[in-house]
Amino acid sequence: MMQYLVCVKSSEGCDYSIGCGMRYNLVEAESREAVIESVVWPDGREEYSSVEGELALTEILIIPASDVVSVDIEGILADINTAAEEQQQQSITANELATLQMLKDKYENV
Repeated sequence: MMQYLVCVKSSEGCDYSIGCGMRYNLVEAESREAVIESVVWPDGREEYSSVEGELALTEILIIPASDVVSVDIEGILADINTAAEEQQQQSITANELATLQMLKDKYENV
């Protein structure tokens, strides 16, 4: 059995820009044909298909799960936060060193 990422878009949606009517599922099946069969006829061929009627699917995308890349967003966010904290600390250090130098110059003869 293989896993497939199935992306479907239904005819009912509110706006193309925000993805209304779009759904994504991981489906396990023997083949792409079996996935198509399960998406188009989820209740069997004796029932209505998902590509007809008022809520009909208008697009079906099937991608082998082996080609799907899961992005570690938490790791990326942690890296961004760490870099921001380091940048902030460097800025604080630079300001403190500039203040220290200014005070040394000001009170050099004291």
